[in-house]
Amino acid sequence: MNNHALVIETPQQAIKRLFKRQIDEGYELHILHEYRDESGKVIYYRPRLRSENGDKYIRPMHQAANGNYSLGEPLELKDKLKPLYGLELLAQKSIATVYIVEGESCTDVLNRFFSNGGVSDNFIAITSGSATSANNADWQILAGRNCILWPDFDSPGERYIQDVYLQLESLGCNLKIIDVANLGVTESEDCVDWIEKNPTAMLGDMLALPNITRYQNDHKGSKEQVKEKKEQQSFFEEVIPYEKPINPNELLNEIAEIIQQVVICSKETGTAATLWVTFTWFIDVVNVAPLAVITAPEKRCGKSTLLAILGRLVKNPLPTSNITSAALFRTVDALQPTLLIDETDTFINENEELRGILNAGHTRDSAFTIRVVGKDHQPKKFSVWGAKALSGIGALKDTLMDRAIKLELRRKLPTEKTIRLANLPQSKFEELVSKLARFAEDFSEQVRLARPDIPESLNDRAQDNWTPLFAIAEVVGGEWPTLARSAALRLSCENEQTQSISVELLADIQEVFQNTTIERISSVDLITALCQDEEKPWLTYNRGFPIKPRQVVTRLKEFGITSQTIRIGTTTAKGYMKIWFKDAFTRYLPSPGKYP
Repeated sequence: MNNHALVIETPQQAIKRLFKRQIDEGYELHILHEYRDESGKVIYYRPRLRSENGDKYIRPMHQAANGNYSLGEPLELKDKLKPLYGLELLAQKSIATVYIVEGESCTDVLNRFFSNGGVSDNFIAITSGSATSANNADWQILAGRNCILWPDFDSPGERYIQDVYLQLESLGCNLKIIDVANLGVTESEDCVDWIEKNPTAMLGDMLALPNITRYQNDHKGSKEQVKEKKEQQSFFEEVIPYEKPINPNELLNEIAEIIQQVVICSKETGTAATLWVTFTWFIDVVNVAPLAVITAPEKRCGKSTLLAILGRLVKNPLPTSNITSAALFRTVDALQPTLLIDETDTFINENEELRGILNAGHTRDSAFTIRVVGKDHQPKKFSVWGAKALSGIGALKDTLMDRAIKLELRRKLPTEKTIRLANLPQSKFEELVSKLARFAEDFSEQVRLARPDIPESLNDRAQDNWTPLFAIAEVVGGEWPTLARSAALRLSCENEQTQSISVELLADIQEVFQNTTIERISSVDLITALCQDEEKPWLTYNRGFPIKPRQVVTRLKEFGITSQTIRIGTTTAKGYMKIWFKDAFTRYLPSPGKYP
């Protein structure tokens, strides 16, 4: 019988083996977090690696029965709620007040604060992990406990604590939330930053921090809402992140290749579509959600096919060929899907309310709509934040296109070859989705912190639209920053040339003044001059008839210009003076006399 002990590797040795690629790239082990059961036995580890420039890489690992370590959590946790970080402290100190924070490092610092102050028997800190972990954790052990929630001072931190609040309120906990907006910390700072800024602080100082007792209309604090959260998680097919670290550059290249094999489009459109697909997996860490507008001049250009490809790759896909405004905001609020809306040319342009809700979902801070609900008509805030792709013939209204990444397709020539989407194996898309989930899991923090260089030649709104896509391209590296820049300049600068009808009218009025020496013109003479060029829209603007003076007035009011009674020669008439247009020409036309 062999009595020699089995030689197994230590966690530190396992990290060197399992994270060799990251270590070769300059990452070093920053801290090793241990998730333990109630008895204190280690269940699994979460190593936190950090590079010289501050980038983080976090991935769980566990020890198998044979003593070897593998990436990922133990198999026995699959399809189960995850243990809390600090679970052994909760079991040992059943009457202690519990501080709940985002992230293991904050938990460790706060517990050291309590230990140094000699109050660790009465106050402990715990977490479920990252900003997106709350709804997958087992909070049951906290039922009835006194809990103080300390959010990070940013949007992900706020959402994390709101999710925790939902869970704990349903368990009958006594809850308080630190009012971080009044702590004197800056954006993205947390409890660690507060402790560092207040090195002499004692427990009494911490307990005296301003707090609120519950979230109001913008938060859903009820057992029914906890139920809705769980329904949301089961509505979409579960995606398990790829078991091995992925190469983001290779992943995006593969997605772009598939898109251009299946539909006929420019390389820039394929690049934009790939980046937009990837952006949906980072929706929780970006602040702008550009629409993806798939368009073509005619039928049979592959619009529905591209939408179907997106549906196989985006996070939480929810396809539809029609949707009402009420269904849109209720669905987005409840499920947080990636909406994939087809046939938009048949209903969106004529539905002002629906367009307004789609517009509202463009930026995180303003992505809400208010409706009254119930018999007592109480106001309720619905979130409309999320990724949305629209597909249809022709362009949508300017307000939508202004918030969109335009993906324009072309009809296939007989000489051009494509692969039928149905001939691509579903397993390939499942693998890509798994890799996208892993990409988001490993690189969300880098994308959140990215501050990419956006081309100045894009207008302000286009810069906003492309910011999350540029952030992803910057994190991916390789050729992708260059590809993203080329796509943005090609797709969005070209879109700027298609001016609104009001700006087009302004440009043509500028041309009228430039072609003459007059300083004033009557409304009648202005319309006559505008209608001389049959290729311009003004001769048939009014349902086949020339544009009317009232229609000119309506358009020009957008620029603060109104017609007045003016003297022309020896007579008076309604009209305009050239000087009244100077400010509008300067602000809205690229350069005098050179407007395209």
